[in-house]
Amino acid sequence: MSQIINQNDEEIYFEKNAILSKSVLWELQKKAYCQFGPAAWQAKNVPFYLTSNPLIARHYAQIVVGFFRDCLALRQSFSIDLKQPFYILDLGAGTGRFAYLFLNELFEMLANLKMPFRICYVMTDIVEANIEFWKKHDYFQAFLKEGFLDFAYYDHTDRKNGLDLVYSGVKLTADVLRNPLLVIANYFFDTIPHDIFCVKGHVLYEGRISLSYKKTKESKILSTTDPSIIPHIIHHVEYFPVESIEAFDIEDPEYSKILKSYAQEYENIPYFLFPVGAFQVIRYLRGLSNDRLLFLTGDQGITSDKQLLEDIPFFAKHDSFSMSVNYHAIEAYFKQSKGFCLLTSSSDHKMVHMAAVSCLGKNEVPELREAFRLTLDTFEPQDYFKIVETAFNGWKDSNLEFMIKLIKLGVWDPINFNLFFSRIREKLASASEKEREELITAIHQCWKKFFPVHKDEGAFVVNLGVLLYDMKQYDEAIQYFQYALKLGYEEPLVFKNIFLAYQAKKDPETARIWYEKGLALHFKNINQSDSYE
Repeated sequence: MSQIINQNDEEIYFEKNAILSKSVLWELQKKAYCQFGPAAWQAKNVPFYLTSNPLIARHYAQIVVGFFRDCLALRQSFSIDLKQPFYILDLGAGTGRFAYLFLNELFEMLANLKMPFRICYVMTDIVEANIEFWKKHDYFQAFLKEGFLDFAYYDHTDRKNGLDLVYSGVKLTADVLRNPLLVIANYFFDTIPHDIFCVKGHVLYEGRISLSYKKTKESKILSTTDPSIIPHIIHHVEYFPVESIEAFDIEDPEYSKILKSYAQEYENIPYFLFPVGAFQVIRYLRGLSNDRLLFLTGDQGITSDKQLLEDIPFFAKHDSFSMSVNYHAIEAYFKQSKGFCLLTSSSDHKMVHMAAVSCLGKNEVPELREAFRLTLDTFEPQDYFKIVETAFNGWKDSNLEFMIKLIKLGVWDPINFNLFFSRIREKLASASEKEREELITAIHQCWKKFFPVHKDEGAFVVNLGVLLYDMKQYDEAIQYFQYALKLGYEEPLVFKNIFLAYQAKKDPETARIWYEKGLALHFKNINQSDSYE
């Protein structure tokens, strides 16, 4: 990390005129994720919902199944070996919530369709703590036992030959991969290096970034090597004319073609990001897969000429940071490498989804294209999120049936079920028998989609039990309260709920046991919890 090079009354600078992809930002990013571990998505405000919900898991599974159908049709010409596994890499798998939801959807579809595919899903991350978290997670053990799941450390800057799988001991190389490689990279491209350019009068300019922060009570005690500085960072960009666009061909000859096209086709572009990190990852995986590659991604980003010319913010800070992905350039990259790229047609730059294939034309994968059209390009997870947000904020008196249908629309999304919990409970007193039956079904379906990341999420499971208790389903309520305890959510209130449920079942002896357990826990935690009574 460079030393402070400038200081004035307003800002303290710690980097000046750096090429964006070489900036210290990326080292701070890596340190942040390594420090956070699984807490990144629980306590550190790193976005996850739009790419880790049941709806997107189902959409992706349908697209993958569509690609598998195309592979069967191309079995001879595309050298498909059904005796060998299809590997699916999940880049930056994070909490593992998406992986769990996706695997359940995919295997159910493959079983129903009687499709003869061997699958090995490989969750990867740069954070060792995340990999350790997956290893120990109860929900992954069945997949591991069957050989359907494995883990690997993956750093996008690492160009070594192959990935070392933790459980099987297999080293994934071009020689090992006998079938096309499928890659899922959600919220991944927006967290790895970009460069920045602009066009003025058909001339290309390269951006150089300077980083500073204002001295505040919080920031003055932080080192510029500490990722805690990220929320305080102020960025400035200055542009310099590019003397030779060909100089960018050091890593890939396609780079200059894309950059030249921007300078030739557009007189002025306020700025555009160039996703060099994404290109490096794609190029590496093309080599690993013998150039037989399906890429599925979701990021904030731009896709159209119109968005390219707009001044859309590109730098988003949370406890880490992310940058808008130029899918307009990635589409051009796949076209130039004799592949193709499908992008969602929505104009919302806050989330873009892509399905891209190398070395195949659109006409060769009709099933994939149709699955993409009917899923991500018809009803995206952010569409569902906006409907839920509008319903929650705008329709205060929505009826029980409507709320259940809304949750069902999101493929029984547990997060949104919990969002509506209080309103659902309010409506129970006047609910019809049919509505109660639908609610019981919804509870069980949401439980199937639930993937715990932190023990405090046991509060959601307790809420499911409370609703069942209110509907006099005491045995099932007790079951859910005990599920919460197994997750580590040992709160006095849980023991009290079990006590009340056994009382309602007219089993005073068992009720007394649970009351005493809760009371003992209450006194143990008396300085940290509310009154037990």
